[in-house]
Amino acid sequence: MPAANVPCGRCTFCLNDYPYYFCEQLQDYGNSLHCGIPPHLFGGWAEYMYLLPGTPLFRVPDELPSEVAVLTEIMAVTHGFDRARLLNAGWGGSPFGESVAVVGVGPLGFCHLVKARLMGCGKLIAIDRLESRLALARRFGATLTINVDQADEQERVALVREHTNTGADIVIDCTGIAQSFPECLHLVRYGGTVVEAGTFVDMGPVGINPNADICTKNVSVIGVGGETATSYVPAMNLLARNLDRLPLTEIVTHRLPLERAGDAVELAQKDGTMKVVMDPAMKA
Repeated sequence: MPAANVPCGRCTFCLNDYPYYFCEQLQDYGNSLHCGIPPHLFGGWAEYMYLLPGTPLFRVPDELPSEVAVLTEIMAVTHGFDRARLLNAGWGGSPFGESVAVVGVGPLGFCHLVKARLMGCGKLIAIDRLESRLALARRFGATLTINVDQADEQERVALVREHTNTGADIVIDCTGIAQSFPECLHLVRYGGTVVEAGTFVDMGPVGINPNADICTKNVSVIGVGGETATSYVPAMNLLARNLDRLPLTEIVTHRLPLERAGDAVELAQKDGTMKVVMDPAMKA
Protein backbone atom coordinates (compact mmCIF):
# COMPACT_ATOMS: atom_id res chain seq x y z
CA MET A 1 0.00 0.00 0.00
CA PRO A 2 1.47 3.41 -0.98
CA ALA A 3 1.28 6.45 1.28
CA ALA A 4 -0.77 9.40 0.09
CA ASN A 5 2.16 11.84 0.16
CA VAL A 6 5.77 11.92 -1.02
CA PRO A 7 8.16 14.06 1.08
CA CYS A 8 11.32 15.59 -0.36
CA GLY A 9 13.57 14.28 2.44
CA ARG A 10 15.74 17.43 2.28
CA CYS A 11 13.84 20.34 3.87
CA THR A 12 14.08 21.40 7.53
CA PHE A 13 10.94 19.50 8.50
CA CYS A 14 11.97 16.28 6.77
CA LEU A 15 15.46 16.38 8.29
CA ASN A 16 14.09 16.95 11.80
CA ASP A 17 11.59 14.09 11.88
CA TYR A 18 8.38 16.10 11.70
CA PRO A 19 5.25 14.44 10.23
CA TYR A 20 5.89 14.01 6.53
CA TYR A 21 3.02 16.28 5.50
CA PHE A 22 4.99 19.20 7.04
CA CYS A 23 7.38 18.90 4.07
CA GLU A 24 7.96 22.21 2.27
CA GLN A 25 8.03 20.48 -1.13
CA LEU A 26 5.41 17.82 -0.50
CA GLN A 27 3.92 15.94 -3.43
CA ASP A 28 0.38 14.74 -2.79
CA TYR A 29 -1.36 12.08 -4.88
CA GLY A 30 -4.72 13.37 -6.06
CA ASN A 31 -3.84 17.02 -5.36
CA SER A 32 -0.45 18.32 -6.53
CA LEU A 33 -0.10 15.02 -8.44
CA HIS A 34 -3.02 14.49 -10.81
CA CYS A 35 -3.83 12.87 -14.13
CA GLY A 36 -3.06 16.08 -16.04
CA ILE A 37 0.66 15.60 -15.35
CA PRO A 38 2.74 13.12 -17.41
CA PRO A 39 2.73 10.13 -17.27
CA HIS A 40 -0.96 10.81 -16.50
CA LEU A 41 -1.24 7.90 -14.07
CA PHE A 42 -1.34 9.77 -10.76
CA GLY A 43 -5.09 9.46 -10.23
CA GLY A 44 -6.43 6.98 -7.68
CA TRP A 45 -9.58 6.03 -9.58
CA ALA A 46 -7.78 3.79 -12.03
CA GLU A 47 -6.48 0.26 -12.47
CA TYR A 48 -2.87 1.42 -12.26
CA MET A 49 -0.95 4.28 -10.64
CA TYR A 50 2.55 5.60 -11.24
CA LEU A 51 4.40 6.00 -7.94
CA LEU A 52 7.16 8.56 -7.62
CA PRO A 53 10.54 7.35 -6.34
CA GLY A 54 10.60 7.81 -2.58
CA THR A 55 6.92 7.01 -2.07
CA PRO A 56 6.56 5.19 1.27
CA LEU A 57 5.19 1.66 0.78
CA PHE A 58 3.60 -0.56 3.41
CA ARG A 59 2.80 -4.26 3.34
CA VAL A 60 -0.81 -5.12 4.13
CA PRO A 61 -1.02 -7.98 6.67
CA ASP A 62 -2.32 -11.22 5.16
CA GLU A 63 -5.06 -11.41 7.78
CA LEU A 64 -6.46 -7.96 6.93
CA PRO A 65 -9.29 -8.19 4.34
CA SER A 66 -9.20 -5.72 1.46
CA GLU A 67 -12.55 -4.19 2.49
CA VAL A 68 -11.00 -3.25 5.84
CA ALA A 69 -7.52 -2.40 4.52
CA VAL A 70 -9.05 0.44 2.47
CA LEU A 71 -9.59 2.24 5.79
CA THR A 72 -5.85 2.37 6.57
CA GLU A 73 -5.10 5.86 5.28
CA ILE A 74 -8.17 7.29 7.00
CA MET A 75 -7.29 5.51 10.23
CA ALA A 76 -3.76 6.93 9.97
CA VAL A 77 -5.27 10.44 10.11
CA THR A 78 -6.54 9.74 13.64
CA HIS A 79 -3.16 10.58 15.19
CA GLY A 80 -4.71 13.88 16.31
CA PHE A 81 -6.77 11.91 18.81
CA ASP A 82 -3.58 10.43 20.28
CA ARG A 83 -2.08 13.90 20.70
CA ALA A 84 -5.30 15.19 22.28
CA ARG A 85 -5.13 12.44 24.90
CA LEU A 86 -1.58 13.47 25.79
CA LEU A 87 -2.56 17.13 26.05
CA ASN A 88 -5.51 16.44 28.32
CA ALA A 89 -3.49 14.11 30.56
CA GLY A 90 -0.98 16.92 31.09
CA TRP A 91 -3.59 19.08 32.82
CA GLY A 92 -4.56 16.45 35.40
CA GLY A 93 -7.38 14.00 35.90
CA SER A 94 -7.46 10.49 34.52
CA PRO A 95 -5.21 9.72 31.51
CA PHE A 96 -7.74 7.20 30.19
CA GLY A 97 -11.50 6.64 29.98
CA GLU A 98 -12.07 9.99 28.28
CA SER A 99 -15.41 11.17 26.98
CA VAL A 100 -15.11 11.65 23.22
CA ALA A 101 -17.52 13.38 20.86
CA VAL A 102 -17.13 12.82 17.11
CA VAL A 103 -18.95 15.43 15.02
CA GLY A 104 -19.61 14.08 11.54
CA VAL A 105 -19.41 10.28 11.35
CA GLY A 106 -18.67 9.69 7.71
CA PRO A 107 -15.67 7.43 6.97
CA LEU A 108 -13.14 9.80 8.60
CA GLY A 109 -15.29 10.43 11.65
CA PHE A 110 -16.13 6.77 11.93
CA CYS A 111 -12.45 5.81 12.00
CA HIS A 112 -11.99 8.30 14.85
CA LEU A 113 -14.94 6.69 16.62
CA VAL A 114 -13.43 3.22 16.15
CA LYS A 115 -10.04 4.47 17.38
CA ALA A 116 -11.60 6.01 20.49
CA ARG A 117 -13.48 2.81 21.22
CA LEU A 118 -10.39 0.63 20.81
CA MET A 119 -8.29 2.99 22.95
CA GLY A 120 -10.70 2.56 25.85
CA CYS A 121 -12.66 5.80 25.93
CA GLY A 122 -15.50 6.18 28.42
CA LYS A 123 -18.48 8.05 26.99
CA LEU A 124 -18.56 7.94 23.18
CA ILE A 125 -20.78 10.44 21.38
CA ALA A 126 -21.61 10.48 17.66
CA ILE A 127 -23.22 13.51 15.99
CA ASP A 128 -24.45 13.45 12.38
CA ARG A 129 -27.52 14.14 10.26
CA LEU A 130 -27.78 10.68 8.62
CA GLU A 131 -29.62 8.17 10.79
CA SER A 132 -27.94 5.16 9.17
CA ARG A 133 -24.54 6.43 10.30
CA LEU A 134 -25.79 6.98 13.83
CA ALA A 135 -27.27 3.48 13.91
CA LEU A 136 -23.91 2.02 12.85
CA ALA A 137 -22.19 4.17 15.49
CA ARG A 138 -24.39 2.58 18.13
CA ARG A 139 -23.34 -0.87 16.90
CA PHE A 140 -19.73 0.22 17.44
CA GLY A 141 -20.36 1.32 21.01
CA ALA A 142 -21.57 4.93 20.87
CA THR A 143 -23.22 5.73 24.20
CA LEU A 144 -25.05 8.78 22.83
CA THR A 145 -26.05 9.62 19.25
CA ILE A 146 -27.50 12.97 18.20
CA ASN A 147 -29.19 13.73 14.89
CA VAL A 148 -28.49 17.38 14.08
CA ASP A 149 -31.78 17.66 12.20
CA GLN A 150 -33.67 16.82 15.39
CA ALA A 151 -31.90 19.16 17.85
CA ASP A 152 -30.50 22.67 17.49
CA GLU A 153 -27.02 23.62 18.68
CA GLN A 154 -28.12 24.69 22.13
CA GLU A 155 -29.94 21.38 22.60
CA ARG A 156 -26.96 19.40 21.33
CA VAL A 157 -24.61 21.14 23.75
CA ALA A 158 -27.07 20.46 26.59
CA LEU A 159 -27.35 16.76 25.64
CA VAL A 160 -23.56 16.33 25.59
CA ARG A 161 -23.16 18.13 28.91
CA GLU A 162 -25.88 16.00 30.49
CA HIS A 163 -24.24 12.83 29.18
CA THR A 164 -20.72 13.76 30.35
CA ASN A 165 -21.48 16.11 33.28
CA THR A 166 -18.79 18.57 32.16
CA GLY A 167 -18.78 18.55 28.35
CA ALA A 168 -16.70 16.16 26.27
CA ASP A 169 -13.02 15.74 27.16
CA ILE A 170 -12.14 15.52 23.45
CA VAL A 171 -14.23 16.76 20.52
CA ILE A 172 -13.21 15.70 17.01
CA ASP A 173 -14.61 17.67 14.07
CA CYS A 174 -14.80 15.54 10.93
CA THR A 175 -17.64 17.29 9.11
CA GLY A 176 -15.54 19.11 6.52
CA ILE A 177 -17.84 22.10 7.14
CA ALA A 178 -16.21 25.15 8.69
CA GLN A 179 -19.41 26.20 10.48
CA SER A 180 -19.23 23.17 12.79
CA PHE A 181 -15.95 24.31 14.39
CA PRO A 182 -17.47 26.94 16.73
CA GLU A 183 -19.99 24.35 17.96
CA CYS A 184 -17.14 21.94 18.75
CA LEU A 185 -15.64 24.66 20.97
CA HIS A 186 -18.96 24.79 22.80
CA LEU A 187 -19.22 21.00 23.16
CA VAL A 188 -15.80 20.55 24.78
CA ARG A 189 -15.30 20.81 28.54
CA TYR A 190 -13.17 23.32 30.43
CA GLY A 191 -9.54 22.36 29.74
CA GLY A 192 -10.52 19.91 26.99
CA THR A 193 -9.21 19.56 23.44
CA VAL A 194 -10.81 20.08 20.04
CA VAL A 195 -9.30 18.22 17.08
CA GLU A 196 -10.07 19.78 13.69
CA ALA A 197 -9.51 16.86 11.33
CA GLY A 198 -12.03 17.32 8.53
CA THR A 199 -11.57 20.69 6.87
CA PHE A 200 -9.05 19.79 4.16
CA VAL A 201 -10.76 22.13 1.69
CA ASP A 202 -11.08 25.87 2.29
CA MET A 203 -14.71 26.34 3.33
CA GLY A 204 -14.24 29.97 4.36
CA PRO A 205 -13.83 31.69 7.73
CA VAL A 206 -16.12 31.38 10.75
CA GLY A 207 -16.67 33.59 13.76
CA ILE A 208 -15.46 32.51 17.20
CA ASN A 209 -14.94 34.34 20.46
CA PRO A 210 -11.29 33.69 21.42
CA ASN A 211 -11.91 34.82 24.99
CA ALA A 212 -15.08 32.85 25.79
CA ASP A 213 -14.49 29.86 23.51
CA ILE A 214 -10.75 29.24 23.99
CA CYS A 215 -8.94 31.35 26.61
CA THR A 216 -11.49 31.38 29.44
CA LYS A 217 -12.21 27.67 28.95
CA ASN A 218 -8.50 26.84 28.60
CA VAL A 219 -9.29 24.84 25.45
CA SER A 220 -6.55 23.32 23.29
CA VAL A 221 -7.08 23.14 19.52
CA ILE A 222 -5.22 20.69 17.29
CA GLY A 223 -5.24 21.02 13.53
CA VAL A 224 -4.60 17.85 11.52
CA GLY A 225 -3.05 18.36 8.10
CA GLY A 226 -3.06 14.69 7.08
CA GLU A 227 -1.94 11.27 8.11
CA THR A 228 1.52 10.46 9.41
CA ALA A 229 3.68 7.91 7.59
CA THR A 230 4.48 6.24 10.90
CA SER A 231 0.76 5.58 11.47
CA TYR A 232 0.15 3.26 8.52
CA VAL A 233 1.53 0.03 9.97
CA PRO A 234 0.06 0.57 13.48
CA ALA A 235 -3.31 1.40 11.86
CA MET A 236 -3.30 -1.83 9.84
CA ASN A 237 -2.26 -3.86 12.88
CA LEU A 238 -4.99 -2.23 14.98
CA LEU A 239 -7.62 -3.13 12.37
CA ALA A 240 -6.31 -6.66 11.82
CA ARG A 241 -6.22 -7.49 15.52
CA ASN A 242 -9.77 -6.33 16.18
CA LEU A 243 -11.68 -8.01 13.35
CA ASP A 244 -13.40 -10.30 15.85
CA ARG A 245 -14.08 -7.55 18.36
CA LEU A 246 -15.85 -5.04 16.12
CA PRO A 247 -17.85 -5.49 12.87
CA LEU A 248 -15.24 -3.60 10.84
CA THR A 249 -16.29 -5.20 7.54
CA GLU A 250 -19.63 -3.38 7.81
CA ILE A 251 -17.99 0.04 7.37
CA VAL A 252 -17.72 -0.53 3.61
CA THR A 253 -21.36 -0.47 2.56
CA HIS A 254 -21.03 -0.32 -1.24
CA ARG A 255 -18.67 -1.54 -3.98
CA LEU A 256 -18.84 -0.16 -7.51
CA PRO A 257 -16.76 -0.60 -10.69
CA LEU A 258 -14.60 2.26 -11.94
CA GLU A 259 -17.08 2.98 -14.74
CA ARG A 260 -19.57 4.09 -12.07
CA ALA A 261 -17.31 6.60 -10.35
CA GLY A 262 -19.91 9.35 -10.71
CA ASP A 263 -22.54 7.17 -9.07
CA ALA A 264 -20.11 6.37 -6.26
CA VAL A 265 -19.56 10.05 -5.44
CA GLU A 266 -23.30 10.72 -5.34
CA LEU A 267 -23.99 7.57 -3.34
CA ALA A 268 -21.43 8.55 -0.70
CA GLN A 269 -23.61 11.51 0.31
CA LYS A 270 -26.79 9.51 0.91
CA ASP A 271 -28.36 7.95 3.97
CA GLY A 272 -27.63 4.23 4.14
CA THR A 273 -24.05 4.73 2.92
CA MET A 274 -20.83 4.73 4.92
CA LYS A 275 -17.71 3.89 2.89
CA VAL A 276 -17.98 3.44 -0.89
CA VAL A 277 -15.18 1.47 -2.58
CA MET A 278 -14.45 1.50 -6.31
CA ASP A 279 -13.11 -1.88 -7.39
CA PRO A 280 -11.13 -1.99 -10.68
CA ALA A 281 -11.72 -5.76 -10.91
CA MET A 282 -15.50 -5.43 -10.73
CA LYS A 283 -17.43 -5.63 -13.98
CA ALA A 284 -19.76 -2.79 -14.88
